Amino acid sequence: MSQKVYSGYLGQSIQGIPVNIANGATESDVIPLNGMGLCGIVLPAAFTSTALTFEACDTASGTYVPVKSTTSGSAISYTVAQGTYAAIDPKDFVGIQFLKIKAGTAEGAARVLLVSLKGA
Repeated sequence: MSQKVYSGYLGQSIQGIPVNIANGATESDVIPLNGMGLCGIVLPAAFTSTALTFEACDTASGTYVPVKSTTSGSAISYTVAQGTYAAIDPKDFVGIQFLKIKAGTAEGAARVLLVSLKGA
């Protein structure tokens, strides 16, 4: 899948980054945010899960923990639909160094999500 421009910040184009969820898995590959914040996810037409949550870590190979809201203390969760762009509030992801996206159910085949990032 080729990269496509899906977002921008202050006149800068930010490439959609392809992120894999393996067949039978719920968890994506590691996403290095490099000082950026997550602002959107393009879900493929064959995506079967209807919910996304997120896990963060300070190292790529460390122990990932749930990303929680500072106001409610609950894990951040988005209801999603296949073949759509899910807009994500980037303020919840500022300061995260490495991120994983978790589907609510295991995918029946390998899926590629396109992740949009925004400058912090």
